[in-house]
Amino acid sequence: KRQTDKAGNVTYYEYYTAAGRYGLLKKRVEGENSTDERTFEFDWYPSARQAKQEKLSGIKQTDYTYHPNGRLHTRIETDLTGRADFPIRTWTTTFTYYNPGTDTAVARMIVDGPRTAVDDTTITDYSPRGYITKVTNNAAGLTTEYQNHNNRGQPGRIIDFNGKKIGLTYTPRGWLDTI
Repeated sequence: KRQTDKAGNVTYYEYYTAAGRYGLLKKRVEGENSTDERTFEFDWYPSARQAKQEKLSGIKQTDYTYHPNGRLHTRIETDLTGRADFPIRTWTTTFTYYNPGTDTAVARMIVDGPRTAVDDTTITDYSPRGYITKVTNNAAGLTTEYQNHNNRGQPGRIIDFNGKKIGLTYTPRGWLDTI
């Protein structure tokens, strides 16, 4: 299937026809037959119809794994630019949940960056309501805490990596009022 927008740009779509993945996007080509053409390829887990891999040709590849209950476990993004002065770079994001069997609330997100000579992991902790409570940057060993959240999820206090406590207030519309 091809679509042409008002500017004349053509996007080509190809879908899986095999059982298990029928109707899922297999390939998308943006700017087809132009100098700006970009090709995206998709693979899926047939049993769960969840994304397994997305690939932007020559740019990046993203792979996904899931917990048995279908919740996202890891997202691995690989740089495919192939520059001679950089090794292949990979970012791995891992998710844990408060109750992995039934809950959708993320308890922790760990992002392990591409550096291999140092620890470049960033850990973000969340409350059961989904509010960020702490961010730890292991490369520098710095931790910032977010406390006293209001019903909008906005923190009432931030404790930075130096231990400095910063109080925040908000207007009834949710705009930052005072620091």
